[in-house]
Formats: sequence, C-alpha cells, structure tokens
Amino acid sequence: MQKFSTRFLLGLALALATTILVSSPELVYAATTYYVDQNNPVASDANSGTDVLPLKTIQAAVDKTTMPGTTIYVRQGLYNETVQIIGKNGADGAYISLESYPGERAIIDANFTRPYGIYTRQSTYIRISGFEIRNLKAAGTSYGTGIGTYENTDHVIIENNIIHTIFGGGGLPSQGIRLWGQNIIVRNNTVYEIVGSDESMGIQADQVQSTTLQNNLVYLVDKEAIRLICGDTDTVNVVEGNITLHSHVGISINTCRPTTQSTYVRNNFSGWNWGLGVQTKHARNTVVKNRGNLNNHIGLP
Repeated sequence: MQKFSTRFLLGLALALATTILVSSPELVYAATTYYVDQNNPVASDANSGTDVLPLKTIQAAVDKTTMPGTTIYVRQGLYNETVQIIGKNGADGAYISLESYPGERAIIDANFTRPYGIYTRQSTYIRISGFEIRNLKAAGTSYGTGIGTYENTDHVIIENNIIHTIFGGGGLPSQGIRLWGQNIIVRNNTVYEIVGSDESMGIQADQVQSTTLQNNLVYLVDKEAIRLICGDTDTVNVVEGNITLHSHVGISINTCRPTTQSTYVRNNFSGWNWGLGVQTKHARNTVVKNRGNLNNHIGLP
C-alpha cells in the first residue's frame, strides 16, 4: 500500500475544505446588516450604517445595498420619505430584507405630501416586512400607493405591514398594495381606508404570475378590497385565507384566463360589503371554494 506524506494529506484536506467553501450555497454571500435610526442623535447618511453609527434615512441604506442576503433594520420612528428599490437583486435563500427592527414598527408617514411609500423596480428576491405606511395621496400622474412592485420584479415577499389612509385625487386612484411581476407573496398585511376614487383598491395584483395573496385583512376600500388580474398567463395564482370587509367588492377575480392551470380562491371571508362578496369577471379555470359571505349586498354571482 502506498504511503502518503503528512504534508500531502494536509494539502489535500485544505483543497477539499476550500472547494466546499466556494461551492456551498450557504457560504456564497457575505451577509451585511445596515441600521437606520433617525432618532439617534449621531444618525447620518454619511455613517457606515452600523447599530452604533446608524443611517438617518431608509433610502440611504437601500442605496448602500449591493449584495444578496443584506438586511436593513429600521428602528421605530416617523420617516417622511419614498423608498425606491431599483436594480437590487437578492438570490434564492438570500433575500434582500427591508424590515422594521424586531419588536418595533417603523412608520413611513408622507403627511399627504407624496404618493408612494415603498416601491420596487427591476429587482428580485426582495422582502418588505413590518412597516406602518400611511397618509399618502395621489399626485401628478402617480397613484397613491403604499407598497408597489413594478416592471421586471420577481420573487418579492410583502408581509406583516399595516397600510392605511391613502387618498386618490385628480382622477387618480389610491391603492394599498399594487403588484406587477411574478412569484410574489403578499401575506399577513392589514390594509384599510383606501379611498378617494371609484377605482381605489386595497390590494391590486395586475398581470401577475405565480402570485399568492394570503391571510390579509382588508377593509374600508372605495372599490375592491382585493383584485387579481392575471391575464392569459398559464400559471397558478392563489387567493386564500383573506378577510375583506366594508368595501364595494370583497374579492374580484378579473380577467384571469389560464389555459391548463387554475386560479384558486379558497377559505376567504367577505362581510358587510355593499356590493359583491366574491366576484369573477372575464375569468376561466377559476376555483372558488370554502368561502364565507355575510351581509353582503350580493354574494357570489
């Protein structure tokens, strides 16, 4: 039997360890954490963004983000800004996470001076969690929108947010959450008082693919608490476990026409809406089951 030297064996072990480090997906990305705390007297957008030297604005933290797996913690306080997430890309298992600091809730309050709270464009694997977003108003050509995902958005999670008091105006509607894109999950959000236009929507998913709207509470919306539009794309979209109250329409499945797949609307409750509880319109291959309707003007047409 051939004998190997100690030096050879050590070299072989080092090579194997290096190969594992490079190839293991858990170790590909170096996680970075930024802190935002406008109430901290030393906060500045010129800081590095540590917990000791936090940034002052949320946008500054987003602008610093370059790597998948980055987490931005926003400490409690009032932030009057529009947060734009543009051209930021996380990865599978390494989302870029924008969230309130654990146990706190940061508030984005526009004081009716701007139309947007948070929006994404040309971004992937983004998570937005734990904010209160309020007091927005449509302006110029922009809808009043709490959280929006727009062109070339893929794999986004919007969860555990409170979005309210958003006004339309000048012929423009208001929307609590507006979605374009694919592979989007919207869950465990509370959305209310979305008003000021006969096209105001609590959650509007427009031309989406592989999207799930789950366990959201939506109420006091001038038109539809939840609207799903998925066009002719042949993907599965799911609306489940939501509660919609005191709106014109509770849940509207509008212009969803998959060929071989289905749109699933299940285990939702709609109550005290002055129009329809659940509506399907220009739709096919839509499965509605285990719904609860109470004191709506009309239930399911």
